[in-house]
Amino acid sequence: MNNKNYADISVIIPCYNSYKTIERALNSVVNQSLLPREIILVDDCSTDKTLELLNNFKKNNLEYNIIILPLEKNVGAASARNRAWDIAKSYFIAFLDSDDSWNYRKLEIQYTFMVANPHIIITGHDCEILDNNSIIKNDDFEDKNFYNITKYKLLFSNKYSTPTIMLKRDIKFRFPENQRYAEDYYLWLEILLSGGICYKSDLKLAYLYKASYGESGLSSNLWDMEKGELNNFKVMYKKKYINLFEFLVVYVFSFLKYLRRVVKVKLNGY
Repeated sequence: MNNKNYADISVIIPCYNSYKTIERALNSVVNQSLLPREIILVDDCSTDKTLELLNNFKKNNLEYNIIILPLEKNVGAASARNRAWDIAKSYFIAFLDSDDSWNYRKLEIQYTFMVANPHIIITGHDCEILDNNSIIKNDDFEDKNFYNITKYKLLFSNKYSTPTIMLKRDIKFRFPENQRYAEDYYLWLEILLSGGICYKSDLKLAYLYKASYGESGLSSNLWDMEKGELNNFKVMYKKKYINLFEFLVVYVFSFLKYLRRVVKVKLNGY
């Protein structure tokens, strides 16, 4: 066993053809200043050497509680996360994508805050967009400011990226399994609009090696993501989490943001 401290956290990482990036993600987990109790890796029926790499990583890192869950068919990231969530045993869950990584103090900062504030259901933080050749500087953050995410803040803009999330395992909500775009935003909305207390820090504790709206910001993906977001608002309205006026306002506002993104992409020549 190593001499590091452990916390009551399950880290969930869905993997699909992640052979080139998953080791970077895993290294950022096992090098945390506060380690998770378990790391659950869901191989979403990869067709490359991802599963082989996961098994080798586990064999070479027996001091960590690594659980590998291979799926027999590809189900998508939302369903893969739900499968791991169902078997997770820790009080808190943190999500990481296979092509991203964390600052070494991410779990420590987030876990400490959530333990000290047990009424909070979910927290997130900011991200830094990097390229694959970037060298990460493990800054020792002093500012640990977390602030409340209100209903309208989240309705008008998705304030959370999935690799920044830590939440309580025993909540009743899950990622929508029939949705491949904006499914994470759906979950955050349902948690907050049902009365869950949500906070966020402005610390950049996650590193994303892709653009926020797809690998290169291509407009071909923008419409799929916009349809997912608009569908989220429809469902929130049908579930009576928001009223008709709120639905119409956020629906139109979201569509206008989408048009602005399309124009920006076109002007940039993508």
